[in-house]
Amino acid sequence: MDWNLAGVIANFLIGSLNVSVVIWNAANWRDNQSYKAKLDKDIESFKADLRAAAFQREVKLTALHTRRGTVLSILAGLLADSEQKLKNLTFTITSSGMPSKEDRFAEYLHAFEKFRTYFRRHRVYLSPKVCEGLDTVILAFVESHVEFEEGVLGPSIPDSKAWIKASKLATEEIPHIRADIENEFRTLLGV
Repeated sequence: MDWNLAGVIANFLIGSLNVSVVIWNAANWRDNQSYKAKLDKDIESFKADLRAAAFQREVKLTALHTRRGTVLSILAGLLADSEQKLKNLTFTITSSGMPSKEDRFAEYLHAFEKFRTYFRRHRVYLSPKVCEGLDTVILAFVESHVEFEEGVLGPSIPDSKAWIKASKLATEEIPHIRADIENEFRTLLGV
């Protein structure tokens, strides 16, 4: 009888242990399921935050890209205006309907100053190569118009060297930097 009682107690304990393990597993499975659900929810929330941040960055980059294109476009136009005014100034044939050298010089200075001011305010949007080229052209513009004013507008006999230098700037140097600006704009557009 002791043996049966011991066997019954052993069977009861083993059965209880099995039931306890099943209950513990079920409880943990339920906890694991709720933890997994919470983790899935957190992951989805994180993904949504990442998508929102990526979209926000894309919008900022698009706006910057657009702004940079606008700056390049305006700068190229202002440089072209300055170039044309300088060509008009160095045009040697005059007719009765043309403005005087002094008036053409004033138009050129006005166009150049608009270009230079715009460039200084917006150079952050340009590549270092274009900035360096524009700095060089601006220096050449300044030297040229100082020499032109002193050598052509001042004396009764114009200095042909000043005239030639200004003409060379308009026909040779400016087109190169304008091409750099246009190439940067095309690169920005992906063309």
